[in-house]
Amino acid sequence: MTAVDILRLKGPFTDEQAEALARIFDQELATKAHVTAERETLRQELQVEIEKVRGEIEKVRGEMARLDGNVSARLAETKAEIVRWLLGSTVATVGLIGVLIRVLG
Repeated sequence: MTAVDILRLKGPFTDEQAEALARIFDQELATKAHVTAERETLRQELQVEIEKVRGEIEKVRGEMARLDGNVSARLAETKAEIVRWLLGSTVATVGLIGVLIRVLG
């Protein structure tokens, strides 16, 4: 049954009025096919956006890995420098003590 048939049965409309209203309904009302098509379009757009976000996440992960490597290398350098300073300070202290023992002893 078409919208025109329904309007003829349900209301006091002339054929012309029923046809005019039916055209308006056809233009303005979303059908299940329209809703399904729109949902599919939105799903596809969302999928594209999700893929973009995944790509950005992968870029961030790569950058984090690179930075982690840089930080690890700098920590190792700093650790080696601290050890050199401690050894140098220890040798200098021992030498100073030795000099003081000879001079005062």
